[in-house]
Amino acid sequence: VLVLVIICFFTFSKIKSYYDNKPKVLPNGTVVYDFSTQRQQKASKILYGYILSDMNNLSLYNYKHIDFTKNSEIAKSKFDIDINKVYAIYFDLNDDGENEIIGYVDAFLYGGATRNQIFILQKINNAYINIVKYPKYFWSNKIIISSQKTNDYRNVILEIKDESINRNIKLNYHNKFYYSPDEYKELKEIIDNDNFFKDKESHNIIKEENTVANKILYKYVLEQDLKMNEKEAYNFTKLTYESVTAAEIDLNNDGKKEILGIIRAGYYWGRLYPILIILEEKNNNYVKISKYDDISVADDIYLNQNKKTGYYDIIAFRYDKPVILKYHKKCYIYNENTPCYY
Repeated sequence: VLVLVIICFFTFSKIKSYYDNKPKVLPNGTVVYDFSTQRQQKASKILYGYILSDMNNLSLYNYKHIDFTKNSEIAKSKFDIDINKVYAIYFDLNDDGENEIIGYVDAFLYGGATRNQIFILQKINNAYINIVKYPKYFWSNKIIISSQKTNDYRNVILEIKDESINRNIKLNYHNKFYYSPDEYKELKEIIDNDNFFKDKESHNIIKEENTVANKILYKYVLEQDLKMNEKEAYNFTKLTYESVTAAEIDLNNDGKKEILGIIRAGYYWGRLYPILIILEEKNNNYVKISKYDDISVADDIYLNQNKKTGYYDIIAFRYDKPVILKYHKKCYIYNENTPCYY
């Protein structure tokens, strides 16, 4: 009996230590958490439930009809996700008396072999939402909650331990979500305006597809880009006429419509979606005014008038993140440091 009592005591002490170790508080009020020793059981359980629900929205191949919230054993057996792989803590980031939940799951689906996606859950109308707008990843077990604030929310710093990365990732709160400073700088116009897309002219290339645009783009790709005949192009990248979807849109109000299209073939496919290609007619020939590696298109694109260049800005999506493409000198780019190369 004495041996059992001793074993139970040390086991309980280990579990209590594992879950309830206090974080390191610096003199300036910054708090440092080490998830490996300071995870909180209730917070981890809530994040685990959120992740199971999120998996239902990922359209996972062969599992599209599985409700993971009711079949958690499949999440464990197929994706190595269970409660023991979830690390989370409570922290009130905006001093409103309601704790947010900060954490991650140690699983390939949400990060990979060496990194983890951070979640910050906030309870709104009795439901938790992730207020990290676009996925962020970190390479250690530590998270730093700064004493400094942005818009009344504490800044959150993700610690990086990787020789190829020389800085930590800082997250600041803007209009309902956390963003990195680079994201906010690039997307400030969109982030600060809830109605940004409402007054923009929207287009959907797939819905506006027409035969004329398809033929022009297909001919251009064969003759000007690949410089191959149809058989050679098919052998090289499985390109066929049916691979092409294009629409005609006047991007500079000159009365001539540009060709905006996507190609569902290997060479013209981004990480997630087909890459946007834009052609403009000049001297009775079509020339490319977009960069193949810049932008992939999933859904609608939006046009925003830019009187400075004479061409509409194009708001599209790169890896699900909005990107503003601007006409610069002779083509559309989203970063002036990557100019046209043709």
